[in-house]
Amino acid sequence: MILQSIGVRRFRAIRDRTINFSAGLNIIKGSDNEAGKSSLRMAIVKALYQDPTTSRAKVQGLTSWGVEEPWEIMLEFQADSESYRMVKSLKDGVCQLTEIGPSRVLTSKNAIAAKVAQITGCPSETFFESTACVGQEEMIGIIPETTKGAERHRTIGAISKRLQRLLTGSEGSDVPALLAQLYAKTHRKEARGPYYHSQETVARIENLQVERVSLQAKVDNVMRNRRELVGIEEELRQIDKALPPGEELLQKNSRRLELQEEIERDKDRYRSFQRAQAYRSDLVRKDEEMAELAGFQGKHQDIEQLKKANEQIKNSEAAKAGLEGHIQTLRGEKIAQRWLLVTGLAITTTAFLSLLVTKYGGIAAVAGLLALGYWTIRQRDFERQIRSKALRIFELEADKAHAQDVMVDILGSFGFKDCDACLAKHGVYLEKIANREETALRLSGILGEREWATYERENEDLVIRISAAQRELDSLLCSKLETIESQRLEQEVSKLQHQKGELETNKAALDRFFDYTDAATDQLAAVEEELEWREEEKDFFERKTRLLKITREMLREAHRQTLTRAADVLNKELGNYVSMMTDGRYQEVQIDEEDLTMRTFSPEKLDWVDVRELSRATQDQFYISARLALVKLITGEKKPPILLDDPFVNFHPRRLERVIALLRQLSRDKQILLFTCSDVYDDYGNVILLS
Repeated sequence: MILQSIGVRRFRAIRDRTINFSAGLNIIKGSDNEAGKSSLRMAIVKALYQDPTTSRAKVQGLTSWGVEEPWEIMLEFQADSESYRMVKSLKDGVCQLTEIGPSRVLTSKNAIAAKVAQITGCPSETFFESTACVGQEEMIGIIPETTKGAERHRTIGAISKRLQRLLTGSEGSDVPALLAQLYAKTHRKEARGPYYHSQETVARIENLQVERVSLQAKVDNVMRNRRELVGIEEELRQIDKALPPGEELLQKNSRRLELQEEIERDKDRYRSFQRAQAYRSDLVRKDEEMAELAGFQGKHQDIEQLKKANEQIKNSEAAKAGLEGHIQTLRGEKIAQRWLLVTGLAITTTAFLSLLVTKYGGIAAVAGLLALGYWTIRQRDFERQIRSKALRIFELEADKAHAQDVMVDILGSFGFKDCDACLAKHGVYLEKIANREETALRLSGILGEREWATYERENEDLVIRISAAQRELDSLLCSKLETIESQRLEQEVSKLQHQKGELETNKAALDRFFDYTDAATDQLAAVEEELEWREEEKDFFERKTRLLKITREMLREAHRQTLTRAADVLNKELGNYVSMMTDGRYQEVQIDEEDLTMRTFSPEKLDWVDVRELSRATQDQFYISARLALVKLITGEKKPPILLDDPFVNFHPRRLERVIALLRQLSRDKQILLFTCSDVYDDYGNVILLS
């Protein structure tokens, strides 16, 4: 198979690029790690194997960052003298393989996958990457570390089948898959093999054994329960004889107490009814008495005005008397100060006469004039106070006259002439009002929200009820029990009732038990019968499980021997490559047929060592040799292109020379695409620049 060209759009680091390849060794160079070398290698793999209709986020994520449409790839190649064009478009979900010569077009995903497997010799993407495709991060191991679980087992199985074909000449069966199925059927319930049926049968047997124990216990209890039922029925008959007389006596005594309470309660109601009647009669009488004082009704403001006018008259008279007394006092004080006038006149006269005789007469004259001036001022002040109080007396006389007019009008409206008599009568009126309200409140406390007619109807039969209850009470006096006797009888009756309840509960439980007794017996027989044939079934599936285990061990041993022989062929081919790569230092290699790990004979240790214990560069040499050997052996004449994503970046110059020599030798028969940033390979193949 020879790749001719590839057109890549919107795939990882490649936005839009068409690249042509040549047969032999192609050196695909990028100036740095972001040039798109790994993207181109992955695009070739996806063009061959990817389903473009998938919705997996990992595949969708291969689209270049920042573009709106998903990736598209077109790959042209030759195989068996025919030209092909493969188109994979995640954008449109297109999967198309065109055989250009006869213009035959395949669009079925399964048909295209089968055709690619036929052309490349690699049935799956994982198979291809485990053999013909080597990335720098995938050197340490045949199967890529990212491949897990079932896909890893399928790939190892496919490689094993190819190795098996080297010896048998036929593809053979997927023995690892058969071994896994046999293991599952003898160890896992979800495989629904003999192990599953055996476990199900054991579980059913355990359930049946538990059920048999339960059923047997029920059957064993039948006779004992029947004897217990007979005893319960006899006890119930004895209780049924003793219990009714005691219950009847307690009921009569209880009824007697109830009647006593009812009679006392009705008597209390009757007494309340009698009080209500008395209050109602008293209200009628007080309403009649109030009719004589109807003139005061609704005239509370007039009474208040009358009281106010009467008080004003009394206050005016008292104030007038006080003012008149004060005036008399002022007049007395005014007369009493005449001595000051006489003294002043005498001093003044004497002083003027003295002026004729001595020089001190002027001082005496001034003193006399001062005394006369003071007397004049005081006389005027007394006159002013007397006039002011006389004016106030006049005002009080006017207020009194007005209040007397108001009093006369109000007394006339009530038919009275004397104010005190009117107020005394009004006091009687208020007292009667208060007494009536008190009586009405007491009556309301008895009636509540009811009308008198309703209350009267409710109580009109009280005497009859009391009389009837009294007659019934008299008839029950013969069943009267003292308190101690009543308590003792209650305890006895309660004890009998409790015993009866327990006995009836036990009897009901036994009756239900007997309802299912026959069914339990039938079930017990059915369970024992099923247990018998379930034991036989368990033995059958256990024998079948042992047989499958033996078959698996025999098949595993045969497969191991076959793979051992196939591994010998692979080891021989691998030893040639390793010897060339390591310049003869390591020549013998053993590959584990189970997981494809490798061991080599170490000349330093003189023993076999795991390749993973060697240096990283030496490991790289071994695993690249293993890949190249596997490609040659398991793909046969198909010769898929070998994709190498810079796997020799850590090789020193001497090792790199040996690798280049090996690649040049292989490129005579196979197409090799070497992705690198180095210039060291430029002289050995077709150089394709990506940057």
